[in-house]
Amino acid sequence: MSLLDFVNLPDVKQELNRILPDYQRNQRVVRIVEPRNDDGGIRRTIGTAFDYAFRIELERRIGRVQQKSWVAEAGLANLKRRARVSPTLARILRAAGLPYRRTRRLGPTIRKVEAAIRDARAFTKRYVRNPSPRSPTKLKLAAHAFRLARLDAIYRAGRHDKLFVKPKASDLEEIVTMLDAVPWASFKKRRTCLNPTFGEFSQAVGGADADVITGDMLLDIKVKQDAIIDKADIRQVVGYLLLARAARRSGAKLPELKTIGIYFARHSHLWTASVAEMVAKSEFAEVEAWFIERVMVNGP
Repeated sequence: MSLLDFVNLPDVKQELNRILPDYQRNQRVVRIVEPRNDDGGIRRTIGTAFDYAFRIELERRIGRVQQKSWVAEAGLANLKRRARVSPTLARILRAAGLPYRRTRRLGPTIRKVEAAIRDARAFTKRYVRNPSPRSPTKLKLAAHAFRLARLDAIYRAGRHDKLFVKPKASDLEEIVTMLDAVPWASFKKRRTCLNPTFGEFSQAVGGADADVITGDMLLDIKVKQDAIIDKADIRQVVGYLLLARAARRSGAKLPELKTIGIYFARHSHLWTASVAEMVAKSEFAEVEAWFIERVMVNGP
């Protein structure tokens, strides 16, 4: 179960709603990057690809970041495990109600995925050393990010069909346009962690990983058509915040978070809320303790 699914369980939703920060649902900002592809699946891929491109570009601008492995790499590990599962075990897993499908002849797919990740890592290593990448190089970044986003599906949903769908030129241009619109000064902090996870607390909710911690801000990136903050969006970010605070208390090398933020990529708009104002609520300590206990009961 993902963190988003978890925070929308009826009992979890009810508790988290008690401590959510004040927010304006409609941010009333102009969309400056229009979606160009009508395919909903490709739009979602573009959103995930922008997440990858954003983090790589942020690393280039900062120079040194703390970074976890890519989700695409976890997807490759899942694919390799699937290739090793026997038919008998696959039947047992399905009988137990787990959505597990054993797929034969994964060798060629695994080799393609390995090559895609290897190429993306090599490109990223060069890219972050480039003091001023030009448009063709940024388009290559977008292409690698798009490919990595497709590989995420292996980890997020256990699927490996349509992994190597080629993007249209307009898809890549869209990613680069959003990248060029980012107000980087808001995110260039000396201490930055990309794809932070929160130890055992993350494992209990599907390996939950946030997008970025930059300075003392926990940031979630949204590539939505409208700059609308849904209550589910806020619950998700607050969920990451509570996981991060629990991990920090357990010794994880994480900063004391003072701000949560949602960045709307199509609008070049950053919404933020103060953690101190949330913590000051009389219900906060009770809800935080309840939430972490509920997370651990959920189990890895």
